[in-house]
Amino acid sequence: MDSPHFIFSSAVLPWPPDQGSKRFMLEVGRSLLSIGKVTWVSRATGGDDEARRELTQEGFQLHLDESYRDTRWLARMRRRLRSSWQARRQHVPRVQIYACTQRMQEIVREELQRDPDAIVVGAFWFEAPAVRLGRPGRRVLILSDLEYHREAERLGSDPEGRLPKRVQRLREAEKAAFRSCDALLCLTEDDRQLAQQTLAAMDDPPPVKLGVWPAVVPVPDTMPPLARRDPDEPQRWLSFGYWAADFNRDGLRRFLRETWPALVRAVERPPLLRIAGSGLTVEMRREIQAAGAEAIGWVVDIEEEIAGNDAVIVPLDYGGGLRYRMLKAQAAGRPIVCTPVAARGAGETPGEHYLQAETPAEWVRAWRTLEDPVESERLARAGYEFVREHFGPEGRAERLRQVLRETLEMEIP
Repeated sequence: MDSPHFIFSSAVLPWPPDQGSKRFMLEVGRSLLSIGKVTWVSRATGGDDEARRELTQEGFQLHLDESYRDTRWLARMRRRLRSSWQARRQHVPRVQIYACTQRMQEIVREELQRDPDAIVVGAFWFEAPAVRLGRPGRRVLILSDLEYHREAERLGSDPEGRLPKRVQRLREAEKAAFRSCDALLCLTEDDRQLAQQTLAAMDDPPPVKLGVWPAVVPVPDTMPPLARRDPDEPQRWLSFGYWAADFNRDGLRRFLRETWPALVRAVERPPLLRIAGSGLTVEMRREIQAAGAEAIGWVVDIEEEIAGNDAVIVPLDYGGGLRYRMLKAQAAGRPIVCTPVAARGAGETPGEHYLQAETPAEWVRAWRTLEDPVESERLARAGYEFVREHFGPEGRAERLRQVLRETLEMEIP
């Protein structure tokens, strides 16, 4: 039996993978490529020459909507107005119009004419228009989180229990996306259960098979050594992420305003806090500096930055999906301190694989724990071993085959 052919639709080419959604898309593409041929359908954004080169060298066949290459402000304004008009006409969120363009859908149709048996895979709910073009039984939608639930958690409802219209539109869009596929693969078991709740609430739920996507992160064969620190020197803590994302930005701001000052007052030698990643605004940089932390911004080599610190912190108040940065830091052999929301979905045990902290007192206890080098090494090793066993690249292909066999009910060689 020939290897499967996947037509993979995504909003952008995820290179460089400097934020969670890009890492997710790249990991999905690489996993599909590990068991078959991948035709990658996306938009050309005008600054993706490196992405084309890198992904082509990896073996992907790229087919792009070139109409987005013009990045001049007038062209961008015209596209924005056109997509807004189309979204109103079709009663869908605007992101669906520009993330899965008409041209992308035409490319998928053309590829299906060449190979009607291809399995169409979409990353995120807004790729549903491309996914539904596939043959029944060969349509897969992969979600990194359930955005409707995340936004409902963030924005809440009015006194009468009504959700904002934006959240209502998102809920209806996700329901329509669920109808477009045969298999719905979520990044965590928590999200799979939320998807099940959404399906159960539908008047006429489609016969969609639910599963959990076998996420993968690069893991070295041996755990990198911990950074060596003089006992009289303060700990070095790193927080990294894509700070234009609301859940990252809001979590960091609350941490700096409420938790960090209390921690600094309570401990003898406060950590040196460094904030890395793109998306830091001028206002955020000022707030970071005012708190006594260092705003690094985007770095070329995040692995090198992780290696130079004693611990990585992930302070989130809301959000779904899987925190790739947590797994990435653990794969690099660094102990983690994070809020319960940040650890959601990974399946790890607080106190055993990472330190959980939400209140200022809990963050102080985490600092005291990490002052003990033996305990720091124990946490780092436990986290590294967990990630290597459950998310490492070894066995990637077979884990994916098993999930597709169970959800699509077809043989995957």
